[in-house]
Amino acid sequence: MTKKSFFTKLKWLALFATPLALTTLSSACVQKQEQKTKNEEPKQAIYYLRYVFDGDTIAVSPNSPTEKDFIKVRFFGIDTPETKKENKVEALAKYEDHYAQLATLGLKRMLRGSEKVTLEEFGKDKYGRTLAIVYNSKGENLNYEMVKQGLARAYYISTNPKSLFYTNTPTKVKIYNDLMQLQAEAKEKQINIWTKQNIKDVFHAFTELAE
Repeated sequence: MTKKSFFTKLKWLALFATPLALTTLSSACVQKQEQKTKNEEPKQAIYYLRYVFDGDTIAVSPNSPTEKDFIKVRFFGIDTPETKKENKVEALAKYEDHYAQLATLGLKRMLRGSEKVTLEEFGKDKYGRTLAIVYNSKGENLNYEMVKQGLARAYYISTNPKSLFYTNTPTKVKIYNDLMQLQAEAKEKQINIWTKQNIKDVFHAFTELAE
């Protein structure tokens, strides 16, 4: 084979190989993205209910209602006012403790009679708590119910790419849209936390969610 014919063959090989390589790379990227999205979808599990800490945090255990260890669960996508704690010097908003107590009582009422709860888990937050959508024994979505009844605000979830809590998975986007709709309805009815003209009187930490 002459040197010229060798380079000619190499040239044609490169022309055919490049599109094939790009197609393979593109396919691999799509598969990787699909796998990532799949991994970010929630896993569902049933737990024993152990304790209600406040309006957006509970304790559960997987094997027994009396076992020593428990898992702390933070309700995904919502936030309730903070309760006043003796060991915390953090200043609360004017009516924060009042609405925090209402939120805790409201959640306990929704969980009455529920020995077990079902969780749709979305990983953990920076404190190591499991983030989840929580269902009681009646199958009620308690994250939604808390916002619907004006006991919680939609929070720590956003469709803004610049947000720390940005999400674009189908399940989370649906949750975001549902929560925003329920919050808008609670605002319009002016129930519980939305009876106050200034929401900053209810939450000491406040930034707008609707972005």
